[in-house]
Amino acid sequence: MNRRLQISTILLTAIITVIAVIFVVKVIPFKLGDQVLIDVDEYEELYKTYERFEKILALERTIKEEFYQDTTDVDFDTGMIKGLFDSLDDKYSQYYDREEYTQFKLELTGNFSGVGINIDPMVDGEINVVSIIEGTPAAGSGILAGDRIFSVDGIDIIDDESHNAAVGRIKGPEGTEVTLGVRRFNKENGKDEELSFTMKRARIPLPLIESEMMDERVGYLRIISFDEGVHGKFKEALQGLMDQDMKALVLDLRSNPGGSLNEVIKIADEILGKQVIVSTEGPSSPKRTFESDEKNRLKIPFVVLIDGSSASASEILAASIQDTESAPLFGSHSFGKGLVQDVISLPDGTGFKLTTSYYLTPSGRLITPDEPLIPDVSEEEIQELGYEDSFDDFGRFIDDGVLNYSVDYLNELLD
Repeated sequence: MNRRLQISTILLTAIITVIAVIFVVKVIPFKLGDQVLIDVDEYEELYKTYERFEKILALERTIKEEFYQDTTDVDFDTGMIKGLFDSLDDKYSQYYDREEYTQFKLELTGNFSGVGINIDPMVDGEINVVSIIEGTPAAGSGILAGDRIFSVDGIDIIDDESHNAAVGRIKGPEGTEVTLGVRRFNKENGKDEELSFTMKRARIPLPLIESEMMDERVGYLRIISFDEGVHGKFKEALQGLMDQDMKALVLDLRSNPGGSLNEVIKIADEILGKQVIVSTEGPSSPKRTFESDEKNRLKIPFVVLIDGSSASASEILAASIQDTESAPLFGSHSFGKGLVQDVISLPDGTGFKLTTSYYLTPSGRLITPDEPLIPDVSEEEIQELGYEDSFDDFGRFIDDGVLNYSVDYLNELLD
């Protein structure tokens, strides 16, 4: 080997050795006995992390040492993580432990054990009962739509209890009993009454869709929620009504709390011609616009029913219809939830739901509690025309004034 090649080989070996040493020192911690050597930058980053969480760790130690009861079974880590989400002051962003996340995923597929009530998000330590699901324990208990649940099994719901935790106490294993304490407004004396109802939990079927012919020409289709799979059930129900020679449709979105953005976009695409359905925008994601095409379109007259419990995905569909004057909205103002949540699964079986963006209607409206959707014809105007509501003892419509008006309205269009 000539001298030049030897020198080059020595230099190359030296360079590789230096790079290897730098890599070991910089990237791989170096252990000396019971000590570990790490890079200065990494040490400073670790120390900053320690300083950030030193208070939490100190408080945890103090609680474990000084609390008057045994804390062995307390899940401090889950409590701290839940605190991260609670600090957002956003009732729609929630962390779920393994058991809660399993239950949450079951609900998304319409399969869980409970009593059979549809509810609004918790407000001031009370859960508002929106409606009762037919054929469930709640339907035969005496609890009514409009009742406000303030306790579960004798334990009050407190203001700082998360909505997920409060609802979780109502749900439970099939066949077990639960007692709900409710407040009900008494119109005669203008005061709240406190009542108690005990029910045995059961597997709750969520039909997602209800449909029927109201008369020979007008069909009725209610979307109960926009859970996974509702698009397929919607198509089946709509085709079933068409097969019965439907000439006009009442689309009912009342008491629909929302659900999947993908599902509502697919349903809107079945109804509308080529147009914008909704846009979403957030701090970490660019604006996305979802449009319908001309492949499918509802070519008969229709109206849409909304109320104060029509939220999120329901408002997306109703707004896309209203903004383009595709059909009128009847009823009362919507809930006002123009926010989109992402559901994220974590490797350890837990998960979380986080509000990541807001949605804009085709005309650019942002829907909020202060600026909800306003119907084209209000429930009050409908009542003034003589279309009154009446209910049975279980909160079910006997005479649905808004629905009756809608059927008459569509029949007049057809004549």
